[in-house]
Amino acid sequence: MEILEEFNNSDDLVLIRCVINKDCGDHFKGKDYNGKNYIIMKTEATKRFKKGTDDTFYAIKEVKGLVLKKEVYHPITTKEYESIRKNLGI
Repeated sequence: MEILEEFNNSDDLVLIRCVINKDCGDHFKGKDYNGKNYIIMKTEATKRFKKGTDDTFYAIKEVKGLVLKKEVYHPITTKEYESIRKNLGI
C-alpha cells in the first residue's frame, strides 16, 4: 500500500468507529455517532464493508486539496497496524 510508504507521523494514525452510509465506487462515505462525516478509501481492510456496516478500525489520515481541504482515511489491517507501531516505537 503506497500510503504506508509515505507514513511517518503517528498523529495521522487514528481509530475510527462509524457507520457506512454509501458505497461510492473507490471509496465509502461514513458517519460517526457525533455526526462527523468520513471519506474512507477501499482497501484490503474494507473488503467486508457494505452499506449499514458499523465498525471500528485504524486508518491513516491523508489531507487532500489545496483550497478545499478534505480528510481521506485509508483503513489498515491489524498486521499493518502492528508493523507501524513497531516501526514508530509506540
